[in-house]
Amino acid sequence: CGSEMHIYKGVSPYLKPSAEKPVVPGHEFGGIIKSINIGKQCDFKPGMKVVVYIALNCGNCFYCLNGMDHLCENQKFIDGWEIDGGMREETTIPLDNLVELPSSFDLLYSTMIEPTAVAVHAVDKINDSKVLIIGSGLIGLLILKVAKLNNNRVIALDIDDYALRKAGDLMADLVINFVTVQT
Repeated sequence: CGSEMHIYKGVSPYLKPSAEKPVVPGHEFGGIIKSINIGKQCDFKPGMKVVVYIALNCGNCFYCLNGMDHLCENQKFIDGWEIDGGMREETTIPLDNLVELPSSFDLLYSTMIEPTAVAVHAVDKINDSKVLIIGSGLIGLLILKVAKLNNNRVIALDIDDYALRKAGDLMADLVINFVTVQT
């Protein structure tokens, strides 16, 4: 993910690499269940393919108790910065943070589930048939693809000609380099 590269290089506006401990990145990942350490019945079995939801919620704050766990006041993330991420050989994940994948699913693509979900969520919020995408990086291009699948007219805006070529390849109706455009 680009975010992890920005953090690693020290150019992220949000997080800085830790000098205090080794970092195991990976906030978009899936895997195969090796074992389950739980005394109660669950639907997961060893050998199942899963994708991981990385937000760990406390379950006790106002937001968690009222069905808004995405706003948890004590939320932590399996992202490599707070808790080791998915680029480990093995890790322990709460069952509530697993989503089963079809057995035929190629785990190589599990890293694309979270960014694609972001794109689907963004397009679900659109109440118009015209979409302006500012920035044609991974998320912008995924939003473009989902918006086009929903028959939206899409304009892609960026400063990078390569990104705009990719947007054109994905059928953006109009691509604009806002640095070089003549007004």
